[in-house]
Amino acid sequence: RRDLPGKMLLSVTLHNPGAQVALLAHLQLCRGDSKQRVLPVYYSDNFVSLAPGEKRTIAIEAASADLNGERPLVLVDGWNIVVKPHSSAAADIALNANAQISSWPAVGLPFRFARLKPARQVRINCGGYARAGFQSDPGSLHTTAGCTPAMISTTDVPHAAPMAIYQSLCWGESSYPCRLLGAAVGTTYTVRLHFAELDAHTVAGHRVFNVSINGERMLTDLDVYKQAGGFRKAMVQEFHNIVADKEGLVTINMQKGRTGTPQICGIEVL
Repeated sequence: RRDLPGKMLLSVTLHNPGAQVALLAHLQLCRGDSKQRVLPVYYSDNFVSLAPGEKRTIAIEAASADLNGERPLVLVDGWNIVVKPHSSAAADIALNANAQISSWPAVGLPFRFARLKPARQVRINCGGYARAGFQSDPGSLHTTAGCTPAMISTTDVPHAAPMAIYQSLCWGESSYPCRLLGAAVGTTYTVRLHFAELDAHTVAGHRVFNVSINGERMLTDLDVYKQAGGFRKAMVQEFHNIVADKEGLVTINMQKGRTGTPQICGIEVL
């Protein structure tokens, strides 16, 4: 930190010690006591992505008067980053908790996706584009989708989808009506639901939700992080003898549960 007449200059060095790219690290200068954001502020760079092992120094400049006599606080957020808090006489650095997915407000508005074209088997890459034999999400332009370039572990997961399917997901309450070609009364199907927890700040008990198929509750209090054994680990839930309704539909619904926002990576109806 350097203090000049009327100005406060701050240099913040970001470091990615991990094995994956750290995406879109974003800095905000705030007042340390009130936590109010300081504006206007000049940043030499922002929303930066760091390769494994890379360091990047960001210069921050603000009017001294805009700090109101408080110590500078730099809040950092990003897609897949973890912030190690740092405190000194010059400034503090901390995670911007309000920018994390876990702090996003629940709007309470379910999404109902356009019905898929009839097919004998349905495979959907939820929240993503067509890849690895799965078709694109028919509602990807109308819902909250997320993705990551990070590796997802599918080791020892029976019937796991290709890893790419677990790198995108749909957040929020949602409905996927899958129309099956030639589905006669009594025709049964196997439904596979693919999950992975992509939020680095999620812990067991943080995201607990429910799943129903054709109106029947199939999963209650599903905790993907806990059941999969951690972060970025694939999990498959499989259901047999699912009967299509009279319209030839098998409809999968993600529903809010005890806490957190529902999410799903992929769907198969076979």
